[in-house]
Amino acid sequence: CKILTKQPENVQLYAIFGTDNMYDLGRGWEKGQELLDEFEIIAIERDQFKMNDIYMNSECQLLVPYAHRIHQIPPITYNTISSSIVRRMVAQGLDVSTLVSREVRDFLNTEQVKAELVKAYKK
Repeated sequence: CKILTKQPENVQLYAIFGTDNMYDLGRGWEKGQELLDEFEIIAIERDQFKMNDIYMNSECQLLVPYAHRIHQIPPITYNTISSSIVRRMVAQGLDVSTLVSREVRDFLNTEQVKAELVKAYKK
């Protein structure tokens, strides 16, 4: 979050998650509260994780106060791209230019972000 919040003030950043990860976020990810406080969220609905069910789940109540900042994208097309795949590819030094915009690719390939991704995916 610290790297992203250093962006210019006139830039609106969103965190994008599949609803499978929204379920985990709602259950209390480390730094999840910080993420919810800092960013609007785009939740891409996955087959087995419906956002409305997540809101109703008693384990996921962390999300409820932020519902107005969570924008749902219904599963209208079959989607095999995920942020996890993109991050893993960047960590491995693979080209993601057909998966993300040029601006996102350039950001992910900055030394600091790439180093964090490499570190995260060595585990």
